[in-house]
Amino acid sequence: MAHANALFHSEETRAQFKAEQGSWTDFLTEIGQTRSQVSRYVSFWNVFGEKILQKVIDADFSASKLAELLTWPEDPKLALLEERKYPTQHGELTVYEMTREQLREVKRILIERQEQRTLEAEVKPVKPMKVQIRFPDLTDPLFIGLTQAARKEQVSEDEIIRRALQAYLNTK
Repeated sequence: MAHANALFHSEETRAQFKAEQGSWTDFLTEIGQTRSQVSRYVSFWNVFGEKILQKVIDADFSASKLAELLTWPEDPKLALLEERKYPTQHGELTVYEMTREQLREVKRILIERQEQRTLEAEVKPVKPMKVQIRFPDLTDPLFIGLTQAARKEQVSEDEIIRRALQAYLNTK
């Protein structure tokens, strides 16, 4: 189907295809497919190539199963070529053995795992950096202002500098 789609839509072969098969709609009716089914096969072929498409056709995949695999959260080539097994309610199955509903359930679980990993990666606490600022000129107005503010707040000069930097970053 993907090959027929390429032939029909190629300007070089379209006229010959029409002469042999008729219109695209007539051809699809003759082979018992809908436009949406064929577009899934074509999308799958464009993404994964002829070798994997042929393998899933040989395994009698429906267009809806192909649609599930087009949005698979992991690399579907591994699932399709290496026949990776995934846990389901009926034991460990490959994508070839699963129904569309099982594919959806496994896909949902894989997406949840990805989201959980992302959340865990974002939660890592940020270790504060120790920054030291030295003023070679102790009569610098900025230094004098910082030391006066530190005395007034009864904290170290470093803490006043940290607070000033934090306030500056929060305004950005």
